[in-house]
Amino acid sequence: MTRNDEIQISEIKKKRYMKTEWRIKASDILAAVAIVVSLFALFVSFKQLWLQEGQYESQKKENQPIFDVTTYYDKVKQDSINDTEILSIKNIGREAQSMGIILCETFIKFEERYYQDRQTLYIPIIDYFASHADQPGLIGEVITDITEGNYLEFKRFCDECEWNSLSLNRFTCQLVNFVKITYTDIYEDEHTVYFENGQKCSKDYYEEIVKKSREDFHETYFKMCDLHFDDLKKYCKIRKNYKKGR
Repeated sequence: MTRNDEIQISEIKKKRYMKTEWRIKASDILAAVAIVVSLFALFVSFKQLWLQEGQYESQKKENQPIFDVTTYYDKVKQDSINDTEILSIKNIGREAQSMGIILCETFIKFEERYYQDRQTLYIPIIDYFASHADQPGLIGEVITDITEGNYLEFKRFCDECEWNSLSLNRFTCQLVNFVKITYTDIYEDEHTVYFENGQKCSKDYYEEIVKKSREDFHETYFKMCDLHFDDLKKYCKIRKNYKKGR
């Protein structure tokens, strides 16, 4: 074999080697492109799934009941003063699959004034409104409940607190009505919503008030017609300069 033959054979081997290298590189590039395309397709799929879930959650929010909780005052007897407080609960949103318990809890927020360390008590009132479950899936009026004379008794208690104060309005009284509504929506998810005097409130806030009331009054409840200012003396601190007014 001559020198020229060896050179030609070497050139042929180099060309074959280069072709092999290019094939390997092309194969690697195609594999990398395939991986990128697969990852992009996976990303698109996840994004579509995320958008679908977002749309589903948005639809769920749109298809919920919306409760309108209000209290107003009326006259039971003609030509009398407003003597009755009426609780109205309406569903002005979507229909629920079923309604659970509608619980109404009433407290009197009894607050001392003119002191930095003023006392605040939440007096638990039993049967101010009736508490009951009601019809499933209603739109419109869910329940209407009346106080049956309890509102007049509340005003009598407020007057009694003023009469026993060192000065007028030393103690302030405010009715606090909590409404707890449990329902199942059309997606079969259970919900519980809370209202304080017609305004939505959190579960934590509701439980905080209930807990404080139970601790202050040792699980004691009062009927509105039986509650008097003197009943509170063992639950709150009476100031040294306290004396009966008027």
